[in-house]
Amino acid sequence: MNLFSRQRGYMARIIINDPIHEVMDFGNDEKLKKVLKSAIDTNSFQRLRRISQLGLASFVFPGATHSRFSHSLGAAYLASLVLRKLSEQDHAIQKEIKNDFESVILSALLHDVGHGPFSHSFEHVLEGLAEDHKLKVIPMHEHWTAEIIKNKSSDIYAAIKKQKLDPMKIASPFIKKTKKKYYPSYLKQIVSSQIDVDRMDYLLRDSHFSGVSIGKFDLTYLINCLQVITHSKNDPKTLGLYYKGVKPYEAYLISRQLMNKSVYYHRKVKVAEYMAEAIFRYLIEREMKSKKSSPILPSYLKSISKILVKPDSFEMNEFLEKNVGDYIKLTEDDFWFNIKILAEENKNSQAHKFAQKLLKRDILPSYVINAGKDSICMEVLLANGFKEKIDYKILDLKTTIYKQSSDSDRVFVKDNSDNINEISSFSMLISSLGNKPDSEKILVVLGDDEKSNKKLANVLRTNGICTY
Repeated sequence: MNLFSRQRGYMARIIINDPIHEVMDFGNDEKLKKVLKSAIDTNSFQRLRRISQLGLASFVFPGATHSRFSHSLGAAYLASLVLRKLSEQDHAIQKEIKNDFESVILSALLHDVGHGPFSHSFEHVLEGLAEDHKLKVIPMHEHWTAEIIKNKSSDIYAAIKKQKLDPMKIASPFIKKTKKKYYPSYLKQIVSSQIDVDRMDYLLRDSHFSGVSIGKFDLTYLINCLQVITHSKNDPKTLGLYYKGVKPYEAYLISRQLMNKSVYYHRKVKVAEYMAEAIFRYLIEREMKSKKSSPILPSYLKSISKILVKPDSFEMNEFLEKNVGDYIKLTEDDFWFNIKILAEENKNSQAHKFAQKLLKRDILPSYVINAGKDSICMEVLLANGFKEKIDYKILDLKTTIYKQSSDSDRVFVKDNSDNINEISSFSMLISSLGNKPDSEKILVVLGDDEKSNKKLANVLRTNGICTY
């Protein structure tokens, strides 16, 4: 299907209909059209249609079945709006933006191209396995995003080169350290920061499809309050706000935190993810122990299994380059197929039981641990005969509204007197909540025995550990 509109007698405009931004009009820039179309039409980007934006959140919010494909288009569109707004500031900035206009939009479009199945659950499993098997580092989605863009065998690399753009520049926002600076800091921050187009789009999109309106904020006003801030001659220019943007940015942060609490870290969503993660771990560990490789396990997971068996032989860049072809074939369809087969194997392991439960949305029971009671929870349960990891599991859900650490992309504000300060100097809310994790712990019941589970629930309530 052609995403771009065509009008007889006129130069084709880049217009995409979208439920969040309605008509996403990228304009009639012929070069931008070719750049976008070339990248969108690759297999690597089309794969994102089969990677859900919110993983298993659809188990709780039935409408949240949208994909990273539509979110990526939305992020690219917002990048174009931000660039056009910033280019109005002065001639020097306009010139810088003109030089990198297509590249920044392409970086925004491709920012999620390396995401694996089921949101971040898949990565949690890999991190846990890496720690267990003494592997210092394991590829995350940022590594794969950069690799897919800059690997010469990649279809996206070929698409970028065809448009005479630099793949390393497009990939640079997703690489922690690069030998050279490809973008001015403020352009990189449009793609990846605490005020980037990724977050702006996903908050509105996730709010819409989950049916939870608390994720909405005034996007248009916030974009119009953005500016490029020059700190000094020696400091890089950063993406910041006019003073009028402080309140809308507060609203944006509050919306994100409320979405964390209501959707992303919803108790049942996290329990369903915990079940899926247990299955993923089982599939990989079974492959590690088996003499005969599974014919249905995705090739990438087989490669992961091999490096976990021999962690000393692992070298990140070599692994990425060798396995990029298998990784871009990985979709959620592969996992659901393996879950379905696992459920039909008629075995009694925890993973098999979880597979059967997930297929019919039978989410394990769970309870929120009351504030201050987590310290006595395990002690009380043990005294009543309940053991962690056998009868129950405690999940710690931590979120932070804003990071003020020096190594993060802090947001600066220039006030009406041209004074420049970090945003917490202008906001009591951000000053009081920044860098302070909001933690909630939930207890997941693992046992199958109904009588035992009722006893566990009674122990939790009578000791004031959980109320719901």
